[in-house]
Amino acid sequence: MKTIITTTLLLLSNVLIAQTGPAGVGTNDGTSSLKLWFRPDFGLTTTGTEVDAWQNGAGVAAHDLTSTGANRPSVVTASVNGYDELNFVGGDYMQISGALTTSNFITDQASSFVMQQRLAITNNWVYATSPHQTDRFSCHISWGNGNVYFDIGGCCSAQTRMQLNGLGGLNNYSYWSFDASNSAGKQLYRNGNLLQSRNYTQTYTSHGTHTFRIGESTNGNITEIIIFNQRINSAQRLIIEN
Repeated sequence: MKTIITTTLLLLSNVLIAQTGPAGVGTNDGTSSLKLWFRPDFGLTTTGTEVDAWQNGAGVAAHDLTSTGANRPSVVTASVNGYDELNFVGGDYMQISGALTTSNFITDQASSFVMQQRLAITNNWVYATSPHQTDRFSCHISWGNGNVYFDIGGCCSAQTRMQLNGLGGLNNYSYWSFDASNSAGKQLYRNGNLLQSRNYTQTYTSHGTHTFRIGESTNGNITEIIIFNQRINSAQRLIIEN
């Protein structure tokens, strides 16, 4: 019995050690469903406070971000509980260098997490496929004054969009969690609280002609973005949120 227990503990330890994604969900070598993970304590290349590049912490090098000239966001150090954040103003954005693929990006299911603070009432794209066509995967916090949208596979029906209008407190930091799959529908959480649940999703198909950006048109701060190309389970979501 002692041998069995010891062996089981060793196997469990190896499994936990192998999980190198956020809060131990997924891996950071590009082989799991974790495909994008951006946080200011990893992979930043800067000139002064201006950000030139942001390495993808999920290990998918095709999703490393770059920015140039006047479009670069800036680093604000020790701003959120002692942690850094990236400040995006007006036309600031960061972008991957090539096109998306079905193997390294979402199709018909996803889980995403965003830690973000809006600073001005504008049409903020926190993350989005680009160009901004009907077929899209995107997050708007906020669109105008208090409207929040998450889109998967299209725009802008209940089948493709989560939409909350008139939300308050968006100038404070919030943690947003979005889950989507055909079997379980779509759910949107703010600070762990379920805001909306809708049936169905739509498949995103424009990988070969689209790139991916964060921060476009945003007037606000971002501390973390996490995207899985599969829907993770509720226990995993709670672990990441906590």
